[in-house]
Amino acid sequence: MIIAIDGTSASGKSTVAKIISERLSFEFLNTGIIYRKITMACLKNKIDHSQIDQITKIAKTIKIEDLSEENLHIEEISKKISSISK
Repeated sequence: MIIAIDGTSASGKSTVAKIISERLSFEFLNTGIIYRKITMACLKNKIDHSQIDQITKIAKTIKIEDLSEENLHIEEISKKISSISK
């Protein structure tokens, strides 16, 4: 079973999802971290939102087991995540 929670930024989606996953003994996957990881890689490689092929290449390299929230909630990423994720 997959449960998806959608909502605005900073609305508590992850908090609710973690509680639900714990209570139901489900795995928790924070897709927002995936987008932040891709955005961070784009910033490091000076790739902007118009370079769709390059963004796609980066996205294909992201491994779920390597996801960590470390250093992904910085202002620079927060400013660019929307344009990169589109």
